[in-house]
Amino acid sequence: MAAASRVAAAALAFRSFNFTNIPEGRWEQRNVILPQERRIVITVTGKTQFNNTDVDLFVHRGAGNNDNLVIQDVSIGPHSRVEFVVPANDTYRIRVGNHGPGRCNQAVVTITE
Repeated sequence: MAAASRVAAAALAFRSFNFTNIPEGRWEQRNVILPQERRIVITVTGKTQFNNTDVDLFVHRGAGNNDNLVIQDVSIGPHSRVEFVVPANDTYRIRVGNHGPGRCNQAVVTITE
């Protein structure tokens, strides 16, 4: 299997995942491989302790704790959505943060093309 095909196949394997019980002021993250030049939509659907709990979404290029921010949604509320064209075949860090108040009981992350 060619490298580009492996990247595309790996991206399709990460369609949806969950983070649970994110305390106020904390983050959860997962690395995914995304294929270059694909238009990707990432959504976070938060189930929170309070209606006004703020959950944010960040997408960074690279698997480490670098600051290669690609896109973010820092709007106020429990849900987030970003849409972008993937700049390169690479690992991307999907990071979900809970700014509170209260706990984010579940954050469902969905990646679609």
